[in-house]
Amino acid sequence: MTALTDADAEVVRALLVEHRDETGSAVAGALLDDWTAGRARFTKVLPRDYRVVVEVREQAVAEGLDPDGNEVFARIVEASRG
Repeated sequence: MTALTDADAEVVRALLVEHRDETGSAVAGALLDDWTAGRARFTKVLPRDYRVVVEVREQAVAEGLDPDGNEVFARIVEASRG
């Protein structure tokens, strides 16, 4: 489990807005009224192995590598062996 990234939070907020608008949900409205506190109530949950893949690919992009290249694939395989 990890905190939401800004991109994750944008998706969650958009879904809450849509839900509130379509259903009149008081809970969604309350979360949106104080979005800073509302955002903190959400947690991103990923399978451990998938999280490793995402982190390795993000690091590769930061290093200027092709995230779909052979070097990155080798890193993913090594990292996922734990």
